Amino acid sequence: MLARNSGMAANPIVSQKALDILGVDYGFGRWLLSALVPSLVAAAVLPWSMRAVSRPSVDVGAVRAVIATELRTYALRAAMASGTE
Repeated sequence: MLARNSGMAANPIVSQKALDILGVDYGFGRWLLSALVPSLVAAAVLPWSMRAVSRPSVDVGAVRAVIATELRTYALRAAMASGTE
């Protein structure tokens, strides 16, 4: 069975014990369904919590100004190289 051959050695043992003791066939489909909710919660909460814990130290406005200047310079050089202005 594919579900019992996952990346951790304990998974086949736990899956077999759940089947033997509780009568629960914990296959891939059930694992996927069970992992879906915690994964979605983590995907939603983790970026917010990381931003709350560690504020960005880069001034975004300054970075945008530098990028705009560099893009204008690049576009001007490209136009001059192609012969059109």
